[in-house]
Amino acid sequence: MSREQRTVKVTPIQGEPLRYRVESWSQKKEPHTVDLDSYDKHPECSCDHYKFKIKKNLDNDHPLWVKGLTMCRHMEAAYRYFAAKQIYYISEHINQGQTNEDK
Repeated sequence: MSREQRTVKVTPIQGEPLRYRVESWSQKKEPHTVDLDSYDKHPECSCDHYKFKIKKNLDNDHPLWVKGLTMCRHMEAAYRYFAAKQIYYISEHINQGQTNEDK
């Protein structure tokens, strides 16, 4: 399976909302830390791609949320995890409200 298609593990950091450990595509034993709310309201990652390319692009006023220019794949994985959890919680809340209204 190619690196682009491989699934990586995303784990929330206990007690630190919006921070995740995201498995590395190349070095499984060293997960990257992604903070979804750190750099001027833009995510930040501990990977080299972020440190040496993306951070410079952000500092040079590139548009936010451009794949490869302002977001690494670890950030994208953390966002997908976060979005999936939020959708689940919202749907649970909606379903719970419908159940209470039916009573």
